[in-house]
Amino acid sequence: MKVLQVVPSLAPEWGGPVKVVNELAGALEVIGVSSEIISAQGRRVGNPETVTNDIPIHLFETGPIARLWTAHTPGLKKTLARKIPDFDLVHIQELWHYPGYIASKIARSRNVPYIVTIHGELNEWNLQQKRLKKQIYMTAIQRGILQKSAALHAITQAESNRIRQLEIETPVAMIPNGTHTEEFENLPDRSQFVSRYPELENRLIVLFLGRIQQKKGLDILAQAFG
Repeated sequence: MKVLQVVPSLAPEWGGPVKVVNELAGALEVIGVSSEIISAQGRRVGNPETVTNDIPIHLFETGPIARLWTAHTPGLKKTLARKIPDFDLVHIQELWHYPGYIASKIARSRNVPYIVTIHGELNEWNLQQKRLKKQIYMTAIQRGILQKSAALHAITQAESNRIRQLEIETPVAMIPNGTHTEEFENLPDRSQFVSRYPELENRLIVLFLGRIQQKKGLDILAQAFG
């Protein structure tokens, strides 16, 4: 089986989806599912760092339209039209962006099924960012992409529920992000942390693991422990 992963950006500053796509492609290879990744780079989407997992990656430079439509790349349509018929499945990562739109359109025209991973883009906080633009895009383009997909991938039960609240009837698979548990099997002794930060000995420590970003609610966390 061959899967084409379509993602708007592979730049680290794009957040969690970048790591998810790389790790997913690598995990699929282990079970015999080959993957390739298509992504934009440049204006508004940044540039990827070192490529891992030896997965073939095709990068396309964004053009001037990317100022209005994130990750718009002039050469992407022609390449997708050539490559998509060679794949069994197209996996679109995230919403609202040009690569997902054009990939879904070409996949339908070539009778190649596609699925969409939401990546939290339908939660209330995200929908309030550039609210009017997203309302228009959802009505004109995005709802059709979701309705016509073979399945939608929700990472949490809350995300699955949110899809149903929006009356999108496409089958939903709720599959959390994977974790390499072996990375946590041989952790350093806790005393090493105290040796490095002696002022924190016998103190309550709360670890926040994630981006410093408004939607993460760090202000609420700080108040809770203040």
